[in-house]
Amino acid sequence: MNTIARLRWFILLSLIVMSLTSSLVAVLLGKQEWDGLLLNLGTEMAGAVVTYFLFEVVIGLREKREAEWRVLLDRKKDSTVVF
Repeated sequence: MNTIARLRWFILLSLIVMSLTSSLVAVLLGKQEWDGLLLNLGTEMAGAVVTYFLFEVVIGLREKREAEWRVLLDRKKDSTVVF
């Protein structure tokens, strides 16, 4: 698995762990009801999804720039004439 794919999975898993942890802490320490937990968990997961997609946009732009850079380097290598 390449580094960008690992970065994507790391970001997604981190967001899920943070949202679940904060929801459980709210229920256990804040004496919140379970219906409140589900409501908070739903809103946190929605925020995590939005954040994940924003990261995807940033990572996608980075991948595109790197691919363009590689193409330019390959063209430069191919156009170099050795005498």
